[in-house]
Amino acid sequence: MSWLRSKVVLAVLLTGAFTAEVPPGVTDDTSLVEPPMKEEAVNESFELPPEAEWLPGRDSKEPIDGINAALQTMLPLLEPLKQSESQALQNLAKTVSANLGKEPGTRTEKDYANIMDAARSFVRLYWEPRLDRHSAHDVRVLQVFTTWVSYVVGAFRDSKWTKLNEAWPAIEKEAKEGWHSMADYVKKTKNGTALDPKDNYAIHWIELNSILYSLIRFLAYPK
Repeated sequence: MSWLRSKVVLAVLLTGAFTAEVPPGVTDDTSLVEPPMKEEAVNESFELPPEAEWLPGRDSKEPIDGINAALQTMLPLLEPLKQSESQALQNLAKTVSANLGKEPGTRTEKDYANIMDAARSFVRLYWEPRLDRHSAHDVRVLQVFTTWVSYVVGAFRDSKWTKLNEAWPAIEKEAKEGWHSMADYVKKTKNGTALDPKDNYAIHWIELNSILYSLIRFLAYPK
């Protein structure tokens, strides 16, 4: 991890074609979705920034640095969002920023649990209205947020909390499998339309919610 990075700033969206094949940040049935409206059928970019842009620049012993580094890369890639979704994302960013301002070594398990809880709030807010219909950009948001969660899990490797360390390999495995499942889903979709009724958009968000809850469980309730 790195020294504290600057506060989150927004940048322009990247363009290109989806190419990622390896799950980042971790070591080594609803009905068929309706087609999107014409105005939504844009050339959505599914390229992900390289790993170096998600990771802190220097090593650090604090999970917050890895969480924040990945957050700074994620935020501009999620735009545009509805107002309520932007507010939920801003709350996540503010929660991370508040913990960045604390003295090294003083951040508690509860501090990190609050970050995960803010992330879960965005997850629930975003996917529930999109059970039966979603656009290409909605698929992009799933891709980017799943990638961020992968790096968040990676940030807790070798943490100072025994119970979390014991559970971490299983959480990492779940995150890795979830990322691969998401990547396969992205490849099977075009402009937000699933090519197979078995391809379920919502289930990937439910998996993210489960991963974040697993972290909360061992952070907020370590005993």
